[in-house]
Amino acid sequence: MANSLRSPVSFLLICVAYLTASTSVFADLFQFKDGRIVSGKVKSEFEEQVGEKSEKGWAVEIAPNTFVKVHASQLVGLKDPAPTAPTVAEKAYMEEVRIMADTVDEHLKVAGWCNRKGLREFEDAHYKRVLDLEPDNPTARAALKYRRDANGRWVKSAELMGGTRGKVQYEGKWRFPESVAIEQAAAERHADATTATRDIYRWHNDAIRSKGNRAALALDNLRQVNDPLSVGALNELLRGSTRPGVAPSPVPMKLLYIQLLGKFQTYAAASVLRTPA
Repeated sequence: MANSLRSPVSFLLICVAYLTASTSVFADLFQFKDGRIVSGKVKSEFEEQVGEKSEKGWAVEIAPNTFVKVHASQLVGLKDPAPTAPTVAEKAYMEEVRIMADTVDEHLKVAGWCNRKGLREFEDAHYKRVLDLEPDNPTARAALKYRRDANGRWVKSAELMGGTRGKVQYEGKWRFPESVAIEQAAAERHADATTATRDIYRWHNDAIRSKGNRAALALDNLRQVNDPLSVGALNELLRGSTRPGVAPSPVPMKLLYIQLLGKFQTYAAASVLRTPA
């Protein structure tokens, strides 16, 4: 079953099975872990001993009097197949497959069509068939994420970048783990600084514009600020913030901000205090 796309006859048989089953009645679709989709009608269910485990499976008719055995371990997820109506794109795909020839050019053409229609599983199946017919086809190799290693052999990008170069995939690019860690740490610091800044501006306004308990609580929160990430906000408030909605700092508030900056043993805080306000 794992190599059912390895010959022209079996490949086209699956495509025709999908066509005939889906256009007449809803078909049972089986999505395999390697990206293939097989369509047909479940004729029987069985439990089969595989090693020390009992494994569930189905006998599926993919064409009249043509059956294949499907094991649960081969599929994406272990849930039972459910009748699924073909989408508009899948119906159009059936028409493409009906008239296609089993050639490299035809499979590349249909694979590109599948890509534009969002039929990723079918697209990959056609590229895999191209590699059966022409193992070094660069278009199919690139589409299936193969690259040549130092010895000129085709290997999956994940193997090449991860196994031999120590890189990891991060936000669509292959990066060294150290650079990813640095970038993630910088992003976390930026997020923390944003949170600290937002809180300080809010407490600043409450301390000046509010009365009673709210003003007292805001002042208490400001006096307890001890995060070096707040230096930028304190500096701005000390020198007069130009942000919309931020109240001007009266002298008592400026003295408080000078006192807070004096607690931080950092170059940034020292630079602020050395520069006249």
